[in-house]
Amino acid sequence: SAGVGQSKEGQDHLDSLSGQQINLAFRRRCVRTHPHRELGDLQEFFGAHLDHEILRQWLLLREAAPSSFDRLSDKELRCEFAKDEEQVKAEGSAASEEASARWEGRVAEHLLRLSGQKEALEAELSELRNRGAYVVLGVAPEATDAELARAYKLQALRSHPDRGGSTEAFQALQAAYEQVLTERG
Repeated sequence: SAGVGQSKEGQDHLDSLSGQQINLAFRRRCVRTHPHRELGDLQEFFGAHLDHEILRQWLLLREAAPSSFDRLSDKELRCEFAKDEEQVKAEGSAASEEASARWEGRVAEHLLRLSGQKEALEAELSELRNRGAYVVLGVAPEATDAELARAYKLQALRSHPDRGGSTEAFQALQAAYEQVLTERG
């Protein structure tokens, strides 16, 4: 089945989605993949957050763009990527110098925006990775060592394979606890 932002043919249709629809799909995916759930998966949970941040940034860019601003659309980019070398050469030869300069400016602006998004997403991913261990343990990063140990013991009892928990969840819990202890020194 198609995911959020994709039709059955796999083509993006983000322009037709509202922020509310994207947030609802995100919340559903978080509930389904949360590491504390029986079939939850930490990597999937992080993936949900990363995907949501990408879409959130895209919505912010879309809303912030003045209507007169000449940005490349997803449809234009798909059309350009679908062209073969001969088509590109023919269009390049037929275009005026002004049209070529305008196109280069639009592409440069698009690449600059993508670069900024990449940096923001890398920073968000780094923060999620750092906070992810705390999410698995069910505590805030500001938790004391005693609260951390108490949360670990409680989660270990709940997720231990001998008590009906999954091996993967228990191993993720152990890894998260070790990561936090290492970070704290």
